[in-house]
Amino acid sequence: MFEKISAGDQSAFDDTIYENEIGYIYLESSKVLNNFNDENFEKCRLMVNLVKAVLENYRLKILSTVDKLTGVYLRKYTEERFSAELMKARRDNHELSVIMCDIDKFKHVNDTYGHLKGDEILRQIGAILNEFALNYGFVGRYGGEEFFMVLPKMSLSETYNISEAIRRQVQEEIRVEARKPVTISLGISSYPHHGLSEEALIENADKALYYSKNTGRNKSTKWSKEISGDHYRFNRLAGILTGNSAVDATNMQSIVEIISMLKQKLDKNGKLLKVLENLIDITKADMAYIVECHENGDYNTYMKERGTHTMNMGYEPNKELVEQFINSKTGDYFVNWDAIPETDQGDKMPNWKSIIVSPLFNGERSKGIVVVEVPIIEREFDFNNYNYVNLMSGLISAII
Repeated sequence: MFEKISAGDQSAFDDTIYENEIGYIYLESSKVLNNFNDENFEKCRLMVNLVKAVLENYRLKILSTVDKLTGVYLRKYTEERFSAELMKARRDNHELSVIMCDIDKFKHVNDTYGHLKGDEILRQIGAILNEFALNYGFVGRYGGEEFFMVLPKMSLSETYNISEAIRRQVQEEIRVEARKPVTISLGISSYPHHGLSEEALIENADKALYYSKNTGRNKSTKWSKEISGDHYRFNRLAGILTGNSAVDATNMQSIVEIISMLKQKLDKNGKLLKVLENLIDITKADMAYIVECHENGDYNTYMKERGTHTMNMGYEPNKELVEQFINSKTGDYFVNWDAIPETDQGDKMPNWKSIIVSPLFNGERSKGIVVVEVPIIEREFDFNNYNYVNLMSGLISAII
């Protein structure tokens, strides 16, 4: 940090440059009589460290919130700010819309033209999204080539027009080659019409994005109930790769351990115990159980609770869940408000459960379901948790 304080004549500046300078303090007065003297100069010098600390904190904030490659916000900051904006929308009773966008065939671009070309395209798209965000809201990088824009006080129809403007500008301005434009697909959801929570709005925008991908790409889609039947996200790594290096390392290590375990000489019960331990550990669940159904209508149950080291083979499952999902190829995650909850002894509050259900199939034959539960006073499952359980259900099907 270095400082230059004017006492009237700019030629009288102290030209001393301090090591690692990041700026300077400049004071100037047009008055004939002023308070610029040695005493005040020393007072100003005392402010240098404080100003430096403020600037350094600001620099660190920028580093921790902005993606270096694209110039948009990082996912964690985007989600935090989204949560704050949604609270304002609820309080002030105004609309809020979100756009999820993903670069079409980006893996092909990286594989064919190299990652440097891919990075260049990401930078260009980040610049276009930031240009729109300055006028309407804010934007973050949600995944590798996936972006997430939040538009406070913006209606669904207005958001669709913005989405289409973004799509057209990307197609017109960004090229892989002279005759090969880059295109993006986009999905839109809006509060309160398409969801009341961050999770619901993100999920529905992502479903709309997936619909755009599967119906030709290079288009914008508004979420509707007609496209809501499939929980499959375009981002298959949701819940596995989160952007948090520590969490990602834990998730990947867990998956590798489960795959390695399948090759070990463990009996069926030993393998299922390992899988249930994994599900409870990764999703922070209170309990998890597997219902294995047989063709004669009988079933076996394998249940494990958090903090135990064995399975309860006599656990009686939720029969309504079994009947609802046993022949369904689509799972779900929800709070079971219809169940009569136990009362928490600490605060006497009803102890409803957040639940994930994922069906188990071998080809077209239903083999059962896997259920993961946690009291909502501890946490509520989101799509990332659901996606992870859904991934593991394929391994469970192979075991049973």
